[in-house]
Amino acid sequence: MDLATKKEFVEVKKEFGKIRAEFQKIYKKLKEADKKADKRFQQADERFNRFVQAASEIFATKAEVEYIRENMFTKQDYMDHLDRLDAMILEFKHTRDNNILIGKQLCDLDDTVAGHSKRIVVLEDKVLR
Repeated sequence: MDLATKKEFVEVKKEFGKIRAEFQKIYKKLKEADKKADKRFQQADERFNRFVQAASEIFATKAEVEYIRENMFTKQDYMDHLDRLDAMILEFKHTRDNNILIGKQLCDLDDTVAGHSKRIVVLEDKVLR
């Protein structure tokens, strides 16, 4: 069995030192991110607490708060409104597309009628001569 030489041991120790330094950098970044997240959560908690305090001051009774909680506009209500708007917009687009098609057909018909008018004038001249 070969034993590691002192030089190899020193090299391995240096590599472990580099790896340890990289881990320390990563750990430091994670710790900073964790502190930032904790600070944001704390700020959110403080804002929520201020909101609850303000709400409790505004609403005299728990019954009023419960009534509002039961009857307030929810995410599902919002999604239902968006679904209705999507349906209305789709219907509007279909109507617009149909109007564009009808307009094109009317323009083509107008060109055809104008062509007929010219031919009728020419035929009238020939017949009346």
